[in-house]
Amino acid sequence: MFSKWGGYKASKVKPALSQAMIRIKLFKNKKTLSIAQSKKSVAAFLKENKVEKARLEAERIVRDDFTIEAYDILELMCELVRDNAKLLEAEKECPYDMVEAVSTILYAADRTEVPELKIPKEQLIKKYGKEFFENAIHNKGGVVNERVLHRLSGQRPNAFLVLNYMKEVAKEQGVDWEPDEVTAEVGQRFDAPMVGPDGSSINPGTASGLGTAAYQVTDGRILQPGHVPVAAAAARAGMNKAVGNQNLNNIGNGLGPAEDSDPLSVDSLAARFNAFKSDIKPAPTSASDMSEQHGQLDNSNADAGVSLDFDIPAAPTHDTNDITQITTKDSNIRKTNISGESDADAATGETDPAVPGYNELLNRFAKLKSES
Repeated sequence: MFSKWGGYKASKVKPALSQAMIRIKLFKNKKTLSIAQSKKSVAAFLKENKVEKARLEAERIVRDDFTIEAYDILELMCELVRDNAKLLEAEKECPYDMVEAVSTILYAADRTEVPELKIPKEQLIKKYGKEFFENAIHNKGGVVNERVLHRLSGQRPNAFLVLNYMKEVAKEQGVDWEPDEVTAEVGQRFDAPMVGPDGSSINPGTASGLGTAAYQVTDGRILQPGHVPVAAAAARAGMNKAVGNQNLNNIGNGLGPAEDSDPLSVDSLAARFNAFKSDIKPAPTSASDMSEQHGQLDNSNADAGVSLDFDIPAAPTHDTNDITQITTKDSNIRKTNISGESDADAATGETDPAVPGYNELLNRFAKLKSES
């Protein structure tokens, strides 16, 4: 029997909607099993401190919950239209109390994994026309169920909901976990999704298991000539006690300023200058004494646990030839100008060999200080 209103057939709509309801139940069961597995995954990620993966997995659980919620409502709409299919056939216009159910089915037909909704969709378009269909798929006049509209929209859930899912999963799975500062801060927001991954929880060299010690010093990037990572500079200068582990904790954050990574920077020179002051001896009287003293200075500089509390002198305001530094190891005090010449030697042009490399150190120190 043909309908007098556009070829709509209730005999096609009813069985198709019944099959759609069965499909919806199967799909919900599948999603429920998926959620159970996802919760175990979130717990495992939190135990391993892989917070980024845990956030993504928790957000997936939220979206699955959204989908199941939408399918539950859609199932009710299908049941309502199926039970009133004959009434729709008899009426030319869609009854007012059936508009939301019919419009929601039309809206969800192409947005769900329920192919059985195709036949009801075609029959309802024949019944009520293209304009009715356009209003449904674009939700003109708010004809679609609001919760179905949002749950099937694909919009990410807000950060507050995701964080609470993570907390509930941790509690349910017996994981002792507290959110880190970033997750906790973003997790209080209702106007933004959960922060996306940036790779901060991924450790380098995990696949090979090699280079663990090396990655504590460098992330593998090629630097400019003469530059070394902050941690490497501290290690090479023998200044680990002075800098502590603060630079090692910054690996992965890139290089510090050039002056921090340069062994001849102001701070490095100041530390080395302190070490030199404590080890300076009077000028040697023989070649063997000079060689012996040179070795002692080099060893003391390499092994000294120096401090960075050196008071940097003010930049010179007069001729550098008149700048004097006091170099002493015992009660003999010698007056030395910036070129390394003593008062007595200045006239003869002879330089003081007492401190190997000392002239270069002072010149470099004065230059850097004047430029700072």
